[in-house]
Amino acid sequence: MKRNTPSNQNLSSVLCVGVGGVGGFYSERFCQKARVGVLARGAHAEHIRTHGLRVRGPGVPERTRLARVHAVYEDACSIDDDYELIVFATKTYQLTDELCRDLHRALPDAGVLSLLNGTESESVLDRFWPGAQVVAGVSRIASSRVGPGDIEVVAGGAVDIAPWQNKAQPLAERVAELLRSVGVSCALRADALQMLWEKLIWNAGFNGVCALTGRRAGELLESPETYQLVRGAMEEVVCVAQGLGVALDVSMIGTNLRATEEEFAATIPSMLQDVRAGRRLEYDAIQGSVVRGARQANVDVPINRALYALLQAFDRQIDD
Repeated sequence: MKRNTPSNQNLSSVLCVGVGGVGGFYSERFCQKARVGVLARGAHAEHIRTHGLRVRGPGVPERTRLARVHAVYEDACSIDDDYELIVFATKTYQLTDELCRDLHRALPDAGVLSLLNGTESESVLDRFWPGAQVVAGVSRIASSRVGPGDIEVVAGGAVDIAPWQNKAQPLAERVAELLRSVGVSCALRADALQMLWEKLIWNAGFNGVCALTGRRAGELLESPETYQLVRGAMEEVVCVAQGLGVALDVSMIGTNLRATEEEFAATIPSMLQDVRAGRRLEYDAIQGSVVRGARQANVDVPINRALYALLQAFDRQIDD
């Protein structure tokens, strides 16, 4: 029988869907205060099941942390326990209707926290867990999976969250409380779309260009040409958001560039990690969100359209 925890109680059980650089970091953190299950596959799943989940690197104060999770599932249909919160930290192209249906069948009453790239995944999740059950989130972390069960963190770890709909405010408050209780800095925001488009400024500026050039984020700022390319892509994001009625200020561009120089210069963005590992790219969630939004807002975005086309060709080459 499913256990329904009263809405005023702390969250005590979490299922993390996707245990890469982002999901692995937060899974280890949640183990301090909650019963944690993870959805993972292959050697990664087996290592976590047998040896636990290790998080290490210069971005970890203790240098190395090891966590034992409650359960490891290799598909959603095998989930045989109840969880109050599902944390989605997969690639956006893995967020299929089939996955959502299977997870909803197993955990229909769970709340949902999305840590996915782009601006469109929360609408998908809201179709399966409607109303008060979906919280949007953006993570500010430079991390990667460097081996089975092994997560390296370079910098960051803070999370911003916001209720996808107003009715999800109580859930958002409980998620924020859980994150803070495990040492994760968490800002509870009011406007989910504004928050997602703010994150897209950085992603659209750096992710695609780093993937195409093979450079870390900070290296792009050392050349006037790539600096202007990154900045131009960011300016287009702001124009699109404003055209869609999202309150995004152009000052966010300078904020993102300074943060990259000061804290995230060594970042290997997720799309560059995927290029190096021969995995599919999330260009459709990142550059695609800008291009589709531009079409809706009747705004021209030549830089992001060019990046989208180049990344799409690159991705097809990887598939081949």
